Amino acid sequence: MNKQKILTGSLLLLAAITFWISWFLMPDPGTTDTNHILAIVKQARTSVLCSVIIQIVSSILYVSALFLLTRFLLQKKIRLAGFILFGIGAMGLCADAFFHLLAYFMTDDSVNIQQDVVRVMNFMQTTGVVFLIPLLLPLFVGSLVLAIGLKKQRIISKLQPLHSLLHLQLVL
Repeated sequence: MNKQKILTGSLLLLAAITFWISWFLMPDPGTTDTNHILAIVKQARTSVLCSVIIQIVSSILYVSALFLLTRFLLQKKIRLAGFILFGIGAMGLCADAFFHLLAYFMTDDSVNIQQDVVRVMNFMQTTGVVFLIPLLLPLFVGSLVLAIGLKKQRIISKLQPLHSLLHLQLVL
């Protein structure tokens, strides 16, 4: 139990550190003016791409710590709503990284921002999806593992693990 508490604390610390690193790698963080964003991202594209990757890692660390925290804190009747909101926030952090990824690509010299909207969307649906796959695949694999575990505890029917397996096969 003590090792799990140390792991949980380490994950939270690492998540916080990676969050701040990703924040500091973004030029002028918190800016919402589109023209300004595109201008500053164009000047710091490598830094922005590093920020995207680190921000996704931060999201994964936060969610991993969240699951470990529930093991300790739910026993003390901490409200589930807090965990749910924290989890949604961690995924929001991850989604935010994809907005940065879009800005990164939109500032590429080969993109004419006024005329290449379809090209940008194509990038996000093809090459850009490489950043999303590590987050989506565990969703399907995890649902299968969860369904098998719940079946073993006789909480769900025999058909649910097969249903999850079918979803996994459709994705692959």
